[in-house]
Amino acid sequence: MPPRPPKPCRKPGCRNLATDAGGYCPEHKHLADEALALRRSAQDKVRGNAAKRGYGAHWQRVRHLKLRRDPLCAICARAAEVVHHRDGNPRNNASGNLMSLCRECHERLHGRLRTPHSGPNPC
Repeated sequence: MPPRPPKPCRKPGCRNLATDAGGYCPEHKHLADEALALRRSAQDKVRGNAAKRGYGAHWQRVRHLKLRRDPLCAICARAAEVVHHRDGNPRNNASGNLMSLCRECHERLHGRLRTPHSGPNPC
């Protein structure tokens, strides 16, 4: 893929060029990082903590048992790190609803990752 063409920095008054996806030159990149931290902080306040979302002590026990029972990713057979709810309901911890996955396959299922596996067994 060709490199990103340089564009003017998003910082008002800055005459530097930026090739970073955030739109800031190296001198003002910290502004993009600060803005991202603020957005994430606001989102965390809205969504609540893990226990409120259904991932409390009971879930931790269920997750541990599932990973011990099925230590390999159900999609690519790499080491599993995550237990996925097939129906998306974090309170439905029935064994048929749970799936052991590696982090890459889990992120791909949720649409947060679009790159292929770097390992020998692509999903």
